[in-house]
Amino acid sequence: MRRSLLGYIFQLLLAKLKPAGVRHLLWQQRKCRLFITTSEKQGVAVVHPITGLARGIVADQIVEITVTYRTWQNVYKQTSRFMRLSLSTSVPANFVQIGRNDAYNMFGGVPGTDFIVDSIKSYNSMPNSEKILVTTEAVRLARIKQHDETPKEDFSEELQEIFRTPQ
Repeated sequence: MRRSLLGYIFQLLLAKLKPAGVRHLLWQQRKCRLFITTSEKQGVAVVHPITGLARGIVADQIVEITVTYRTWQNVYKQTSRFMRLSLSTSVPANFVQIGRNDAYNMFGGVPGTDFIVDSIKSYNSMPNSEKILVTTEAVRLARIKQHDETPKEDFSEELQEIFRTPQ
């Protein structure tokens, strides 16, 4: 039986690199871009399941997303943020989708152009020295709503007396 050259090369790659090495070799050259939507979700990054498989991350996992972008002054900057990962087939395979609130928190009011995702690292795979979530990062993961249990009145007692007495 004859085998194709591609099948032979693939068999050699599997033998030498193991499946994880082949996966990394296939996806290391692909640039992952950032896609900002008008979604109201906050603290959630959405990727295609194939991208999750290639990066070794699963749904509902806390990840650190590092993005390089160009500002309006043509200066390249890099920023990172902790987010919860979600998988969806509606997102293209080489894109990461975030909401507009997260984009504003990451990049400011004038976000810039050329958003390239440098890395998506799982929180569990980080070294222990990096695993400390400071309060500001923990607050970014979800909205915090605080409601005062006792209603406050705007007027003091003297003003209320003036309004109650007829003139």
